[in-house]
Amino acid sequence: MLIVDDHPVFRLGLASALKARGFEDLRVSDGSVTDAALLTPPTGRGRPWVALLDVRLGAVDGIELCRRLRAVEPTPVVIMLTTYDEAAVRQAARDAGAFAFLSKEADAHEIIGAIEAGLRGEVTRIPEQRLPAFTEREREVLRLLCDGLDTKATAARMGIAAATVKDHLDNVYRKLGVGDRLNAVRRAVELGMADLGRRGP
Repeated sequence: MLIVDDHPVFRLGLASALKARGFEDLRVSDGSVTDAALLTPPTGRGRPWVALLDVRLGAVDGIELCRRLRAVEPTPVVIMLTTYDEAAVRQAARDAGAFAFLSKEADAHEIIGAIEAGLRGEVTRIPEQRLPAFTEREREVLRLLCDGLDTKATAARMGIAAATVKDHLDNVYRKLGVGDRLNAVRRAVELGMADLGRRGP
C-alpha cells in the first residue's frame, strides 16, 4: 500500500491507523520522491495493491499521478484523499481511473471500507458528474454572472434587454438547482463551470 501526501501529520496518522487495523505493508511518501520510485509496484507477481493519494501535492499533481499509477502492472486500486471536495476535481479523479474520492475528514473505517471494496474488484465509487446543458445565451449570462456583472451590465454587454437577461438567469438557476445569484456562482465554481461561457459545454 502506498500513501502519498504532503502533510506529515496526516500521512503518518493515516499510516498508523491502517497498521493498527492489519495493513502492515505500507510505503509512505511526502510526494517529493521521483516518479520512478512512486511507480514501482510491490513485489509479487499479480499482487493486488492500493495507492492512497492526496489530490493537491507540492511536487506532483495527484490526478496525474493517479493516471500514471493506473498504467502500472499490476494495476493498483487508487483512492484519492482531499480537503477540496469540488465536483470538477472529483470527475477528474474518476476520469483518471480512481476508485474512490474521500474527504481527509473520513474516519479510518470509511477509508478501510473503500480499500476492501476496491480490492474485491467493485466498480468505481465515484459517481459520474452530469453537467447542466445550457444554451449559448445561458452560458454567456452565467460567465458574466461569475465575472461579477449585474443584470443591467450583463444586458448592456450582451446587447439584449434586462428582462431577457432575467429570463436566462431563471433558466440558469433552475438548471443549477439554486435560487439566487450568489449560490449560482458557488455552484458553477463547484462544478468547474465558472468559465463555461468562454469554453462552451
